Amino acid sequence: MTSRRRGRIAAVAALGVVAAAVLLWRLGDAPLADWDEAIYAEVAREVGWSHQLTVLYWNYGPWFAKPPLLMWSTAALFHAFGVSALWARMTTATAGFGTVLLTVAIGTRVHRFWTGLLAGIVMLCCYQFVYSSRVGTTDVLLTFFIYLALYLYL
Repeated sequence: MTSRRRGRIAAVAALGVVAAAVLLWRLGDAPLADWDEAIYAEVAREVGWSHQLTVLYWNYGPWFAKPPLLMWSTAALFHAFGVSALWARMTTATAGFGTVLLTVAIGTRVHRFWTGLLAGIVMLCCYQFVYSSRVGTTDVLLTFFIYLALYLYL
């Protein structure tokens, strides 16, 4: 492995460590604040209650308002680790982390490595992206899959 390649891997690893620190630091300290965040967490909790994945429930009634992937993954985390604000937000924070790394990969593929790395740094400096990644809603998960599709297309 060349020193140039090792330097690039170290730069991406450093960005990954910073992204993990920014997106995961004290993730579960605050209570669920956003209306949507609380609804999604309750729907995920009720997946465990109903033992049914095909029909989601909110307030013990059928709920068909959003795609179920976020609620399914949150329900799996609730089942494995217990119900808490941390695990209600973990799927979105992980998707935000993946989105930062996909931004680097897309920038590298379209232009060059340092452009991709700078794009990942800029994305991590955007308040709205960081805030959305730390709140358990569907927006960043959708963004992650759009970026993934774009990367696979390229």
